[in-house]
Parts: sequence; C-alpha cells; structure tokens
Amino acid sequence: MSLGLRRPDGTYYGDTGLIDTGADGSAFPSFLMAEFGLLKKHCREEEFETAGGIATQWIASERIDAWFMGRSFSLEPVFCDTPITLLGRDDFLIHFRATFDERANRVRLQLQ
Repeated sequence: MSLGLRRPDGTYYGDTGLIDTGADGSAFPSFLMAEFGLLKKHCREEEFETAGGIATQWIASERIDAWFMGRSFSLEPVFCDTPITLLGRDDFLIHFRATFDERANRVRLQLQ
C-alpha cells in the first residue's frame, strides 16, 4: 500500500506499508528515523512484546502527518526493527473499513 508521509521540513516521503491487525499502532523501520530528522537519543525508548519475543522501540514526541486514499491523518512515530512500515489499528485502520477475504488473498479498504 502506498502511503504519503510529511517530513518536518514540509516535504513528502512516499512509503509502502503492510496492514498489521495484531498491532495497536503503526510502526516504522528504525532506518526511517533519519528521514524525519530523529535520533534515538531524542526519543522515548520502550520494550514491547512481539510474536518473536521482547523488542525495543523508540517513540518520538510529535506525530507524523500522513495521507492515504485521499484521507489525511496522523500517525504516532514509533520506530523499531521492522523491515517495512506496519500499519496498526489505532492510528491507521481507525480511518477505514477493512474487509479481509482470506480465500481470495485480498484486503479491501473503504473510507469511513
């Protein structure tokens, strides 16, 4: 899924993401911190549970403006050791009606 994100300088960064229904919020790969002018030492560090065990995440204080399917919203900037942006329930899916068809291997998102 193609997702637009706004950097602090006002320019836009195009990203792809994977819907993660098991995640409360969205998570970005830690290498994207540089795209948003963030350093780990300026973020709140927390441990969290994953399917693979305990991991570390870094949470920035200011939300990131995003857009998808013509809808603007903000995401909490959580960064961790993930290879792709994971789009969670509380800050991404809350804006859409999601239908999952496992047999057809298809996800459909509609604006709420």
